[in-house]
Amino acid sequence: MNTCHKIKVCAMCTAIAAFPAFAGAEQLDPADWTRSIAVTFSGYAGATALEGFPALIRLSAGLNGFDYLKCADGSGLRFADSDGNLIPHEIDTWNADGTSLVWVKVPSLTKTATITCYYGYKGNDAPPAVTASDVWSNGYVGVWHMGAGSDDMTQSDSTANPITLRRDRLAGSASDGVAAGVAGMVGSAASFRQRSDGKGCYSAIDTDGKLDGFQSLTVEGWTCQRELNSGESNHVLIKRATSGDKHPYRWYGRGSLTLTGIYVSYDLNGTITLKYNIPTNEALAPELNSWCHQAHLYDGATGKMNWYIDGVSGKTGNRDAATLCHSVGGEIVIGNNGDGNGNAFPGMIDEVRISSVARSADWIKASYDAVANDEFATYEFSAEEEECGLTKYTRKFEVSFPGMPEDVTLTDFPVLVKLSASSPSGFSYADVKMEGGADLCFVDENDERLASEVDTWDESGTSLVWVKVPVLNSSTKITCYYGWDSAPSTNPRDVWSNGYVGVWHMGAGSDDMTQSDSTANPITLARNRLASSVSDGIASGVAGMIGKAASFRQRSDGKGCYSAIDTDGKLDGFKSVTIEGWTCQRGINSADSYVLVKKASSGKNPYTWYARADYTLTGMYVYYDFNGTLKQAYNIPTNESYAPGLNSWCHQVHLYDGVTGEMNWYINGVSGKYASRDQATVSHAVGGEIVIGNNGDGNANAFPGMIDEVRISNVARSQEWIKATHDTVADNAAFTSYGSVTKHVVGIMMFFY
Repeated sequence: MNTCHKIKVCAMCTAIAAFPAFAGAEQLDPADWTRSIAVTFSGYAGATALEGFPALIRLSAGLNGFDYLKCADGSGLRFADSDGNLIPHEIDTWNADGTSLVWVKVPSLTKTATITCYYGYKGNDAPPAVTASDVWSNGYVGVWHMGAGSDDMTQSDSTANPITLRRDRLAGSASDGVAAGVAGMVGSAASFRQRSDGKGCYSAIDTDGKLDGFQSLTVEGWTCQRELNSGESNHVLIKRATSGDKHPYRWYGRGSLTLTGIYVSYDLNGTITLKYNIPTNEALAPELNSWCHQAHLYDGATGKMNWYIDGVSGKTGNRDAATLCHSVGGEIVIGNNGDGNGNAFPGMIDEVRISSVARSADWIKASYDAVANDEFATYEFSAEEEECGLTKYTRKFEVSFPGMPEDVTLTDFPVLVKLSASSPSGFSYADVKMEGGADLCFVDENDERLASEVDTWDESGTSLVWVKVPVLNSSTKITCYYGWDSAPSTNPRDVWSNGYVGVWHMGAGSDDMTQSDSTANPITLARNRLASSVSDGIASGVAGMIGKAASFRQRSDGKGCYSAIDTDGKLDGFKSVTIEGWTCQRGINSADSYVLVKKASSGKNPYTWYARADYTLTGMYVYYDFNGTLKQAYNIPTNESYAPGLNSWCHQVHLYDGVTGEMNWYINGVSGKYASRDQATVSHAVGGEIVIGNNGDGNANAFPGMIDEVRISNVARSQEWIKATHDTVADNAAFTSYGSVTKHVVGIMMFFY
């Protein structure tokens, strides 16, 4: 894919010229930035223009053209309206390894509205200052993103007020009743009712009475309820009065309403309490274990009350025109009721907002869509003209693949490229200009950039890079460019987008406690996450087949593993599956010794790969659980000529094709065992454990040897794919051919000696 998309400015201007600028806003000079992104809100479905709307912008290396290396920590990011005026933004979440979330105040939101994001600052002075709270100046009096980390005791308010919430500020509450930093709808969220007594909350004193006393009100947030209401008032939010029981407003689920029935009340003028409830027989009522956006409003000028879920009106009512009572010094509480603190909401809460105005239907729908609809905003990238090509790289060399059979073509295949001081001819680490080889750029014969991931960077030895080749056959040629100190990056996880659901290079250092997953999932393995396990049962950072590997059974009791909870069930439930890795076994099995197991949360495990104790040497036994009822297995006895031997690395692949029922096992690219079984689907174990190097059950059956480059796919790989996977690693010199390095000069090509 190309890294640049030039914007046709003249066509764009005709579409956005009518947008108003912020009065007195500072002008941005596009020449001060090397990168820009035009953001259009084509997913907006409203009929009216929304003035000063906070839209969510998502930035990631997966977006074609975006480059985290140009953003540093996001401090150089700026946004401008159609007239080039600086507009406010707030970084909600910055994640250079994934997706970053930024709130931007759009001057006038319509379906054709376009703003520009600038990054890669190169101006002489510091970039113009922005005030994050200005994003929330349009009627918002409290905005809590609920993005605090797991160890934080507070949740910050993003408005100019601001009112900082403290975990369990209330008397009689308990801090362990709240889990912060859990996965939310927008970045992180907070989870409540972590204690059986229902204690735990976030709260603060509204010292100056900033959160009530309005003629109109909108209260909104994202909720995900886990279980039925067990009490009368499982509160999402309440603004408490300083005394008495007439609270300005509260939002909770009543015990008399099953599931997520909502009951909201407002106290108006201190004398009238207006209420309405949302029973669960409403078609729009929220469901258990799913995120939903709820907005509750009262318009004091008309007396109108309304409730929305996921942007759709769910309950309306007409009341007397009035004003919310004013409770200076009253408490704002999220996740509980604040009265004894024993009525916590049984679930997660995210992105809570309070406004002193009654939001329109278009505003509420856009607030939902900006988060839930990935296509609400669309992105078009631009860069300096001179950076759109390959002209700034100073060196290049060609890579071809003579080891591929002439009649075989593979699509989007990850090949291994090796670099050292002696190969390719003329290669020197001194010519690589960015740390860790970040300026390496691989392109195909059409100069389309290819995804790549640096597995190992070793300037005193051999460096290893995985490159996804779109069309791989014996005629394929790709080119590697390098030698540019400001080269753009690609998303390394794109290398593993072709059916891979888990890829662990096992390259962690000796002191590291985790092994990273290179896919877009990703599932990070922790050393000995399991109870009763011990970290010294593993030696990481040992010499592997591909860079580094991990060595297991470092203790005589067989303890030690890497594992993780597959929270979202990404590693099973497929029609087909392929499990593979490199192993080097040191000794004969005295007990069942596990290479890998995907454990079920209970019952039968979706798949298991281990060496049986009753088979000498490295005989293997693999089984799958299909549809939760049928277990099918096959074993590899050691008298097979292709069985792996002790103290030598071998590549093993185990697959099941649920369409044909075929099961197969390969060692070093050669089919070793074939069976035909029933057509089925590998069982699904949401929340089950993935364990490498042991069985995860007591953690005393560690594999007696090294494990490297573990991969799981949700497809049954072909024999040609498996053979190439082995050959690109084990016989790289024959599989891959490297041309000599040449200097790369615009318009001139010279040999480099």
